[in-house]
Amino acid sequence: MNGRGVRFDPAAVLAVVTRLDTLADRIETELRVSESGVRVTAAGADEVSCRVAGSLNRLGESYRASVLDGVCEIRALSRAMRTRVSRMRDTDARTAKSFDEIVPEAVRR
Repeated sequence: MNGRGVRFDPAAVLAVVTRLDTLADRIETELRVSESGVRVTAAGADEVSCRVAGSLNRLGESYRASVLDGVCEIRALSRAMRTRVSRMRDTDARTAKSFDEIVPEAVRR
């Protein structure tokens, strides 16, 4: 630490949150656009072709579910960061107000 204490920049955090939201939207959109390309049809009617296609489709569904879970986690992180910024601003405002109440006006000038 440099001896200056902890510094928190709400504007920088909110800029990162905006980028995270954009990333989550983009991932979700790309997944939806490419969804049809992930589906596999069996090459033939034989049992092996049907099983392979079924396995690949289950794997694709698992991948899709994992990606959507990741999108939800990104959005949850964004919400948590927004909440933290809001709470810190509220705390700062309450602290400033409490100083206004205990410090005489003449001293603040």
